[in-house]
Amino acid sequence: MPPPARDLLMPHILFDHDRVMSLYVAVVMPDHAHLILSPYVALGKVTQGIKGASARSINQLVGREGQLWLHESFDHELRQDEGLRKKAEYICMNPVRKGLCNTPDEWPWLWRSWCTTSSQLVAGVWQLPRLAWPRT
Repeated sequence: MPPPARDLLMPHILFDHDRVMSLYVAVVMPDHAHLILSPYVALGKVTQGIKGASARSINQLVGREGQLWLHESFDHELRQDEGLRKKAEYICMNPVRKGLCNTPDEWPWLWRSWCTTSSQLVAGVWQLPRLAWPRT
């Protein structure tokens, strides 16, 4: 997914935050996305909404048709002993582990619910405020 497509995907992910899900963290990578969320409806409805709307937008942007996302998604229910914060930090570090940036704050397609200033789409360009990694 080229950067402009990632710019389109993040608002689709954030659209239903506090509507059909409570989103904790989202990271859009070049070929996939990671989300930690608590759905208010069936998880399939949440993912179907994100995948359907974003596929139309991204296909239109790149001038193609057809399936963009796999029908299935890898999901995992966090157990109480796994630690939500630990999993969120692991996901946020994914672009760093892949060598795409040096710190999570450098990755423009990262959204964290615990940041005081939310990311936003400005003049058609996804903007992420540069915030310090939260301390525990």
